[in-house]
Amino acid sequence: MIKYASLIIDIEKSRKYGVIDRTSIQKILMDYVEILNGMFCESQEFKVTFSAGDSLQGLFVDVASAYMYYRLLEILIYPVKLRAGIGVGEWTIKIENGLSTQQDGPAYHNARQAIEGVYNSQLSNINIYSGEDDFLANHLINASLQLKRQQMPMQNYVQLLNELIFPFTMYDRVSSDFISGVDDLITIKAEALKSRQNTSTADVRTVKSKFEIGSLELDMTKYIKPIFVGYDMMESEYIISKNTQSTIIAEILQSSRQNAAVVMKRGNVLKIRELDYVAINYIRERYI
Repeated sequence: MIKYASLIIDIEKSRKYGVIDRTSIQKILMDYVEILNGMFCESQEFKVTFSAGDSLQGLFVDVASAYMYYRLLEILIYPVKLRAGIGVGEWTIKIENGLSTQQDGPAYHNARQAIEGVYNSQLSNINIYSGEDDFLANHLINASLQLKRQQMPMQNYVQLLNELIFPFTMYDRVSSDFISGVDDLITIKAEALKSRQNTSTADVRTVKSKFEIGSLELDMTKYIKPIFVGYDMMESEYIISKNTQSTIIAEILQSSRQNAAVVMKRGNVLKIRELDYVAINYIRERYI
C-alpha cells in the first residue's frame, strides 16, 4: 500500500486584507509557487496549484518533502501568515492528466482534517494527520514557529538565503531544478523586501547601510552547499553550523562577516534551522 502526502495551504485571516492587498498577495504567491514547483518536481505527484479562493493544494510522494516545500513558502511569503495541513494516506481516485484538485482519497481527506486542526490553534500553523499518533510530529514541525514570526524583515531575508544556499536535502545531491530556482526566488524576495512600506526604522537602517539588497550581480548557485537529511539528530547543531554561513552570506550581501553574524544571531536563524532539521529527520523516519 503506497501512501502519499497531500498538502493544503491557505492564508491566515485572508479576509482582513483589502482587495488590492489580496490580489498582490495572490500574485506573489503564484510566482513563488511556480518556481517552487520546479524545484520540488522530483518529489511531487501533482504540482501545488490554487484550488479555491486563497487555498493551494498539491500531492507529494512523502511527508518530509511536503513539509520542506511548505516551510520554504512560509519563509518566502513573510510577513503574510500561512496555515497548512498535510494528509498522509492513499491516493485512490486518480484522474489521468488532471490537477491535484481533481484527485481524491484518504490522503486528501486527512489533509482537510489536518488543516482544520490548525484554525483555532495559537501554537501551530501546520498539522500532519495520518489517522495514527501524530502528536510528536506536529509538535516538532511547529517548534520554530514563534521564532520565525518574531523576525524582522532583514532577518527573514537572511533566513531565506541560508535555506537556499545551504538547503536541506533527502538525496545525495541537490537537483538541477532546485538550483535553477535559487536566483529567481532571491530576486523576487529582495524586491519585495525593498518595496515594503511598513518596515521599522531600525530595519530600514540595516537594509540601507549594511547590505545592498537587490544590487547583486552574483551567481548564487556557486555558493550552494547542501545539508543531507539523515545524519544523527543528536549532531544537528554541528551539522547546521559547521559551514561558514556568515562569511558566505556576508559576501552575497556585500557586507562584513560580523554584520551577517549579528543579523543571524538576532534572528535566531541557526536555531530555527536546527529545530526544523530535527523535525524533517523525524517525519522522514516516522512516515515511510
